[in-house]
Amino acid sequence: MINKTKEILKEFGLTNGEIDTYLMSLKIGPSTVLDLANATKLTRQSIYNAADKLASIGLMRVCTEESKQTKMYFAEAPTKLMSLINQKRDYLEYMVNDLQSVISVLEMEVAGNKPVAKMMQGQEGLVSAMQEICSRTCGGYEMVDFAALQQILTSSEFDVLHKVVKNEERDVTGLYASCPPSVAGMVRQAHRLKEEDGDFKSVIAVFEYKIVMVSFCEKPYTLVIDDKNLAKSLGLLFKYSAKYLQDNIIPKDVQCSLDKMTSEGKS
Repeated sequence: MINKTKEILKEFGLTNGEIDTYLMSLKIGPSTVLDLANATKLTRQSIYNAADKLASIGLMRVCTEESKQTKMYFAEAPTKLMSLINQKRDYLEYMVNDLQSVISVLEMEVAGNKPVAKMMQGQEGLVSAMQEICSRTCGGYEMVDFAALQQILTSSEFDVLHKVVKNEERDVTGLYASCPPSVAGMVRQAHRLKEEDGDFKSVIAVFEYKIVMVSFCEKPYTLVIDDKNLAKSLGLLFKYSAKYLQDNIIPKDVQCSLDKMTSEGKS
């Protein structure tokens, strides 16, 4: 059991000496540096260094006995470890949200001025692309054949997409071959394509630096291009196409529900 405990404590970035100091302090209670050094067989300098590290992450406290002017070291209760885990989880969630807002910029920095293209085949690439499209809330265009998409995704895959859709309205202008379901989230402006233009069996989405294209063949093919110039050019085509379809705006209150779309497509 002690070995498993040490392995867990190592996940907090602690060294063997720091782990031994913490566990011994728990065992013997309030202690001086000399007490801990004798009990752990570590040098006093090692105990000082370990105590400083443990105190910095909240696993040890230091106080001075007034009568002896001696520093005493106290290990915090083991429940403090769970509190640290929760703090780290909250921080990581914050970092993920922060990183998502700049990920496209970072990708372009890595690529320099050269466009970067990535192709994926099969359901995994399709679901990954749709997750990225549905999670974008700040600006962009998309053109989707929802009838074809409905036929190729399973109910569980629709559930995955539904979970990544943000609660707030997506700042997206969409051109749709059919009424966009709630799995796509509420968009700023949705245009219905003419019926004779609807059967194109694909998805195209444009963001500030990225183009995502999916073709629904026997196996779906997904192409992701990172290039701000191409994205800007394709965005202009979408912009003027949306103006042409100004009379075909789909009211938000007639968007289909996820349940209705899923049941109709999978029945």
